[in-house]
Order: sequence, then structure tokens, then C-alpha cells
Amino acid sequence: MFRYTYRADGSEHRGELLDPGSEECVDVKGATDQDAAYAPVNRTNGAAVAFLEFGCVGDVYRVLDPGASAGRRLRFRSVLFS
Repeated sequence: MFRYTYRADGSEHRGELLDPGSEECVDVKGATDQDAAYAPVNRTNGAAVAFLEFGCVGDVYRVLDPGASAGRRLRFRSVLFS
């Protein structure tokens, strides 16, 4: 499972990706052009590469190893799993 937080309707919400596929790029639910998701927790068996842009394009923002998490300062809109 991959968890994250996003803002909508003036409050925080949690998002989860259950069992994402290997080499799968996911635009995270709740992220918008104005507000990125944040505070990821990678509980999958593989690395998760966070990107600031949708579609897993642009510079790699951060690689989260299995079991790793990042704080509220890490902002992202898409994740590539390996």
C-alpha cells in the first residue's frame, strides 16, 4: 500500500494506492494543478519514485524505498512503482 495526503474542500484527506503494479505510473487522486499531494508513505515491496508533475514526467523528485516515508514538504502529483 502507498499512502499520501492531499487537500480538498478546505481540509486534509488521505489517499491510498492498493497493490500498484510494477512499472506503473499513477497520477494520484486528489492532486491538482494548484495543489500537489504530500506526506507519502511507501508500504509496497518496491521503490516508489515521486514526480512533481502528472504522468511521471520531468525530474525525479524523490525515490522512496520500501518502508520509507517523507514529510509534508515532499510534494508530488504522480508516482512510478518498481
